[in-house]
Amino acid sequence: MADVLIVDDQPDTRQLLRRLFKHAGCDSACVASGVDALEYLQKDHPKVVVLDLMMPDLDGLEVLQRIRSNPMLSDLRVIMYSACSDGIYKDEAFNKGASDFWIKSITPVQQMTEQVRRCVS
Repeated sequence: MADVLIVDDQPDTRQLLRRLFKHAGCDSACVASGVDALEYLQKDHPKVVVLDLMMPDLDGLEVLQRIRSNPMLSDLRVIMYSACSDGIYKDEAFNKGASDFWIKSITPVQQMTEQVRRCVS
């Protein structure tokens, strides 16, 4: 079982995050869609999910809402991860139960790896 589930429709982003977390000592699994994430979470329970906001099938906010409405997953740490820095999305993510909100290309790599490492400890 992976410590971290990475959910992003961009293969390069998934692989980058996977390498970062591996370097931080965390095992991770990757899926490319919100639907795949929900299916994965029915079988395995990572300690944290890093969830892209904008995806084609189910966006990250919808996935987050479904996670929070599932009693088996309601306390799962979910970190939203997006290129969009619009405060409206960030506020909505926190209102729906996000543990944190990272902005791609802005959130420092060290902050991301340290936070994930704390979540899985």
